[in-house]
Amino acid sequence: MTDFTTEIVPAPERFALWGEVAAQSHVPNRQSSDNRDDFRAGIRVMDLGPLQASALAYPHLEIAPGGLAEPGGRRNDDGRPRAGRGSRRGR
Repeated sequence: MTDFTTEIVPAPERFALWGEVAAQSHVPNRQSSDNRDDFRAGIRVMDLGPLQASALAYPHLEIAPGGLAEPGGRRNDDGRPRAGRGSRRGR
């Protein structure tokens, strides 16, 4: 099992970090929230052979298909979002 939380970075950086992590773990999208100043969120992932189960916890969030929430988000050469400063902690 793997856990991730936005609380590993200062409050003003949490919303952008969540956008990067969500794009890598699920699907790129545009996000908006009333809690951008201190976005406390987390993901718990469990690998089940060829499947993966995820539990996400976050405050108010509006999601629309498309690119990253923050304009100019870092991307790899293939256009996928590049890893942010977040860390994952295995259990």
